[in-house]
Amino acid sequence: MPTDLRTTDLDPTPCPACGAQLERATGTTLPQPGEVTMCAHCFVYLTFTPRLRLRRLSDRAWLALPPEQRRLLTRLRDRLRARLL
Repeated sequence: MPTDLRTTDLDPTPCPACGAQLERATGTTLPQPGEVTMCAHCFVYLTFTPRLRLRRLSDRAWLALPPEQRRLLTRLRDRLRARLL
């Protein structure tokens, strides 16, 4: 069964890793504080702040994610990187 994706406009915010201006988030739900996302330009993992700004996901936060979520995020990043680079 296909998953419906939705794109949400965000207040423009620079990626804390590469500086690319990020203005949208795509996912199955609206972005929520604490959720993990990824920069579509440099593929760094990010998280939403309470004001839906972006900050780099810390190593501690990465390791606190369930192993299956880390595997899925890594697989997604690798597939996106292969398609876009």
